[in-house]
Amino acid sequence: MAPAAVFEGGFLAIAEPVSFGAGPRTPATEGDLSRLVPLFLPPVLPEGEAESAPFEGIRPYQIEAVERLTASTAFLLADDAGTGKSASICLALAALFRGRQAHRALVVCPKASRRHWLDELTRLAAGLSIHLVRGDRRARDHAWRTEAHVLVVDYQILAEDIARGALADERLRFDVLVMDQLTSVSRRSALVADSLRRIDAGRRWGLAGALPLEAADWRAIFRLVEPKTVEPVAEPSLPLLRDRFLPHVLRRRKSDLISQIPKLSRQEVWLDLDEGQAVAYRETLAEERHRLGQLGGSATLTHVRAAVERLQQVCAFAPESLDGPKVRALVDLMEEVAIAGGKVVVFSQFPDTVLDRLQPILEAYGAVRLEGRGAEADQERALETFRGRPDRRILLADAAAPRLGPVPVEASYIVHFDHDWRPEKRRQLEAQVLPDVGPRPPANVYEFWMAETIDEALHTLLVERGALAADLSAGPAGTITVEDWLDRVLEIPRQRSRRAAAGQTPEGTAWLPGTNVLRSQLSELPPERLVAGVGMFFRALGYGEARLLRPVTDEGADLAVERGPAAAPERLFVRCLRAIKNVGIGEGRSLLSDFDAQPGFMGACLVVTTDFTEALRKLADVSEGRLSLVSGPELYRHLHILGWL
Repeated sequence: MAPAAVFEGGFLAIAEPVSFGAGPRTPATEGDLSRLVPLFLPPVLPEGEAESAPFEGIRPYQIEAVERLTASTAFLLADDAGTGKSASICLALAALFRGRQAHRALVVCPKASRRHWLDELTRLAAGLSIHLVRGDRRARDHAWRTEAHVLVVDYQILAEDIARGALADERLRFDVLVMDQLTSVSRRSALVADSLRRIDAGRRWGLAGALPLEAADWRAIFRLVEPKTVEPVAEPSLPLLRDRFLPHVLRRRKSDLISQIPKLSRQEVWLDLDEGQAVAYRETLAEERHRLGQLGGSATLTHVRAAVERLQQVCAFAPESLDGPKVRALVDLMEEVAIAGGKVVVFSQFPDTVLDRLQPILEAYGAVRLEGRGAEADQERALETFRGRPDRRILLADAAAPRLGPVPVEASYIVHFDHDWRPEKRRQLEAQVLPDVGPRPPANVYEFWMAETIDEALHTLLVERGALAADLSAGPAGTITVEDWLDRVLEIPRQRSRRAAAGQTPEGTAWLPGTNVLRSQLSELPPERLVAGVGMFFRALGYGEARLLRPVTDEGADLAVERGPAAAPERLFVRCLRAIKNVGIGEGRSLLSDFDAQPGFMGACLVVTTDFTEALRKLADVSEGRLSLVSGPELYRHLHILGWL
């Protein structure tokens, strides 16, 4: 049996094997946790230098999961959705790396979950280098070659890269393979399942929201968890399969963990626009900015709301499709909740354009529609159907519906597919369907947010105003004015001067063109010349010749620059990025992830041809010097002074 992870002296360490046997286990208690300081990384520090740091919030049942995981080479963690399975996995990975039981791990998840895994690994496995595999083929090939401790990739990219030979031989070998949301994955794609079986991993851990119900599902899942021991042809009965595989499974329901889980947990699910969706979003945003810019001082909150609602609906679905990142995230959640016998309430502000399109997608899960404009009798009938029929798993609710009332205890999941900009409004809806009376399982609330859209700017503004931290019973934490919407969220350009409106070049400074002209001139430079200009910029700062870390593409390039004595040079990891809009926090996080995977650099610098969102500037501010930013206008002005332009 493999060594197990145990808490000892405030650290999580690898101990001698722990026997779990067939008898009952005594779970950890709250009293056991009082002496623990369970943040226990990193293994990459020299011996004797690793120090613990307090981490509050680890629950006793998660400690049990960590112990079972680290003691197993094949394991399925099948707790209910929303119980913190990914946190247990991160803690178990950290224990293995600290005990030198692992050196390279791969986390494979749905695309919609990538940001969640990056956040959890960063929070719970500080000190490990974590790299997200994404982008075009060249960027992904570079990512697979990095020396990161943990690689994170979505299922589709993994299958594509294995099929085209980007992963072979040594690159297919990992100490730990983590497979998220395994129930739906095992059913969805033969290509993905075959790719997962080809990975050579010493430990294979799967996550699911419930135990399989059919013999075929047991076999499909454990052919991924234990591919070398599951017979490819024989089909034993369901009881035989359960008896065989249950020793490799840990399953807890939320109702079993009431004393350990908060009554309500909230998770922000950050998603990325699909490629076609991003194009449609940029076009729509440009149209709305032009319209609101033309209104000038006549713009009202009504005008702003019309623009925001149009942009939110573009974020809901891919163009001319019922697909999209939000839809896939919702379907993945429904797969886990439905198989466990749970129910979900989904809120949207847009009954005609969103709920109408979601209904056929979710009909297989027993969707019930609650109309905000329907007759009172129809609304009550819909609620009674959802409450009374076990096969009705999802309530699609108009956020303006006046007849909202308590939902059954099985409906312990709420999704805000889109949301009113006022958080207190969303929390009022939650309080109506989840009243604080009587015993109920802990509730999980998921808010879907789209990265690098107005959602990100709005989120930043709400955080500044203290609105996201408001209690369920609290009133508005701050007012967002029309000026806030125009300047901070939609980023409407200020009204142009008469000279600019007449076609003359904006002045900007006394001797340089204005910011918009600077951006366009930089963006129009050929990629090679732009990268050469970035190299000259850093030479002017005292760095030597820039060395390419990957070939120049239309998007830009990664460079290494250094200065100082040869014995101890100051090395900087530089990313040059050609963009057509302000660069958001996603690019900053990606650069920091790549920087962490590149040993020997003292900092990272992002150089762009445009500018940065407020969220990315805040990320740089709190990065403790790890991330610096150079905007397009700043780069242009320096190159102009140097005589390069």
